[in-house]
Amino acid sequence: MEDQLKYELGILVFVLILARILYLIHKITTGFSREATSKRTLPCKTIVCIGSGGHTTEMLTLLNTLTFSKYSPRTQTFSLSGKILMYFADNFLVQWPSLKQRLKRAEYIGQLM
Repeated sequence: MEDQLKYELGILVFVLILARILYLIHKITTGFSREATSKRTLPCKTIVCIGSGGHTTEMLTLLNTLTFSKYSPRTQTFSLSGKILMYFADNFLVQWPSLKQRLKRAEYIGQLM
């Protein structure tokens, strides 16, 4: 009998925790919580850092799904490593024409791969 009671209490605690998590997710995503007193009407400030690491593809896929009118302002900067290496590199190749305009020593060659 005691084992059955422990089992039932364990299930009850699990269900209560799960219900609390789902409740919090609902409150946060719909904009009704203590932190968000009203629904969002202005664009959201968001930072997305994309480097040369292994997760660049995932971040670019994430960016393709965003509606940019909801996320503003949009600012692009160069990485610190890129800024430092530009002084040591013989050639600095860029993939987009807008980067060629921002970097004087850069050479625009289009798609790098």
